[in-house]
Amino acid sequence: MPYRATKNTRAKQAATRERILDAARQLLSEGGYAAVLVAVVAQRAGVATGTVYRYFPSKGELFAEVFRHICDREVEVMRSGAIAPGTYRQRLLRVLRVFAVRALQSQRIAHALIAEPVEPEVDVERLRFRDEYQAILAQLIRSAQIAGECDPTDPDLMAAFLVGGIAQSLIAPPNGAMPDKVIDSITCTVERAVFGDLDAPV
Repeated sequence: MPYRATKNTRAKQAATRERILDAARQLLSEGGYAAVLVAVVAQRAGVATGTVYRYFPSKGELFAEVFRHICDREVEVMRSGAIAPGTYRQRLLRVLRVFAVRALQSQRIAHALIAEPVEPEVDVERLRFRDEYQAILAQLIRSAQIAGECDPTDPDLMAAFLVGGIAQSLIAPPNGAMPDKVIDSITCTVERAVFGDLDAPV
């Protein structure tokens, strides 16, 4: 008769898997992707190294799941900001500010998500995150154009430009720049790029 896991066994397996993922997330936030070894994840999770590999056959697969969880949470935060009350201009700037604040509060994770060399499995999640974030910005810009809040432009191209520029600004801000100044500079630059400087003399 084939073995069937009991409800209790499945619950224990799920708890072990979550402990491994929690340990990996903690280590990622402390030292970045390159500094994390599977053996260290196992030690932090209180399991044998072989147990980690039983749930995740490689470091790439383990961290693909970690990245997926983090990215999904960030995208959900962005989507919530995009549908909150306000003009499309206000929504776009709110989304950017929230994203920048969260990235600067967790700089090691932000650097890992955006720029650190990773395995192909992890890079798939990174690219998915960029695509989803870009889609949110493009839709806001498109809606702003329809509402007459900004001049016509290619929303997808503008969104791609913003994602690339903002990412670089967050992982490599000018030396000595305070977080608030970085965030204000990003939102001001985006506002002018998308909506124009309405107060500037003609």
